[in-house]
This record gives sequence, C-alpha cells and structure tokens, in this order.
Amino acid sequence: MGDPPSPYAPPPPPPPRQNLPMLYYGLVIICTAAIILALYNLVIVQWCTDMTNRGSRQRRAGGPTSSWRFRNSSVNPVPSFKYKREDAEGGDTECAVCLSVFEEGEELRQMPKCKHNFHAPCIDMWLYSHMDCPLCRSPVGPPGPVLH
Repeated sequence: MGDPPSPYAPPPPPPPRQNLPMLYYGLVIICTAAIILALYNLVIVQWCTDMTNRGSRQRRAGGPTSSWRFRNSSVNPVPSFKYKREDAEGGDTECAVCLSVFEEGEELRQMPKCKHNFHAPCIDMWLYSHMDCPLCRSPVGPPGPVLH
C-alpha cells in the first residue's frame, strides 16, 4: 500500500520574496528629486523674468542702463573697409577673434579707440555680446544720436 509517513518531512518552501518595499523607496526618491528640480526651475525662471523686466523698465524710464549691445546691424559705430595688403604696413595682419590672416579684399572693421582690426563678421559677433575690444578691452561707446 503506501509508504508509511516519515517523521522527517522536508520543510515547506519559503514564500517568494517580494521587492515591493525597494520599489516604493525608489519611487519616493525619484518623485522627491522631480519635485526639487521643478521647484528649482520655477525659482530660476522667476528670477530671470524679474531681471529681464527690471532692465526693460529701466530702459523705458530713460534711466541708466548697465549694458547695451549692437543688436541692430544697420547701426554699427565700428567703421568697415576692404583690406588691402599694401595699406597694412605695420598694422594688424590677422583677426584675433578667428585667428585667420587677412586676405585681400576682405571686409574688416577697425575699433574706433584702439585701432585694432578684425574681420567684420567676427567683430560683429563679438560686439553682439561684449562692449569692448577683444584684444585690449578698450571700451566701444554706444552709437551716438543719428543726425539727419
């Protein structure tokens, strides 16, 4: 008939281990990081908006502005000319912005105070974000009033 029951039966298998607590901890950490980043972005956006509004209000009121830029390419106080090798005796022979040698017939701009020469596109890009000569940091004044 059958085998008599053994007093030494194998123990029942352990219940399967669940990793749900680790999943919950991970989700809490990710959600916390997302909330912190969202708050940080809101604070930075608000701060940048305040700074932009403060500057535009000051310009509208006619108050002193701490910076100006050559944003309008039709009004550029830096004169331009075509490069001629024979006219460049003892002057600049390369653009300090792009480090390229001036070629015959290229359009150059000469800084009004320090007389340094640069390729027109190079110095225009520089003056878009700076208010001085890239070599000697001599200031370039804002354009004066247009007289008709």
